[in-house]
Amino acid sequence: MVSYTLRRLLQLVPVLLGMTIIVFSIIHAIPGDPAENDSGRKASEESKQALRVELGLDQPATVQYFSYLGKLLQGDLGTSIRTKEPIMNEMLPYLAATLELAVMSMLFAIIVGIMPALLSAWKQKFLVRFDHMFIGTCWCFNARILVSTYGTMAVCSQVALVAFDRSC
Repeated sequence: MVSYTLRRLLQLVPVLLGMTIIVFSIIHAIPGDPAENDSGRKASEESKQALRVELGLDQPATVQYFSYLGKLLQGDLGTSIRTKEPIMNEMLPYLAATLELAVMSMLFAIIVGIMPALLSAWKQKFLVRFDHMFIGTCWCFNARILVSTYGTMAVCSQVALVAFDRSC
């Protein structure tokens, strides 16, 4: 079991590297100049060039990618364009709602998944194999039910808490 877990964790490394390459490529494929967008169209060329140097846009793409990867490994997700605050500070207030929804989704899936599995194990010659039926539909059904009922309440309560916290 330990060797299987280690093998799966090692397989995660190329997947994450591939994802960073895809995200980095998509960001660089967006048309326009980030320095011009951030500083404004009426800014002087010197201020735009200074911003390019500050953001590292004057360096080759490979140097930019490895800088991006190094910052990601250190937990630095960058700064928000809109609020000029670190992205991690922007994400943390919503982490509680995300974890709450994920835990409730897993509990719901376990409860909904165990009952048909027990029934199909008990009645093996039953007309419909419940375990086969729930393999394809359980997650979709699970997501729809949770998002439409519990998810709305959880997200609304968390957003209200974040809005209240920011107003104080």
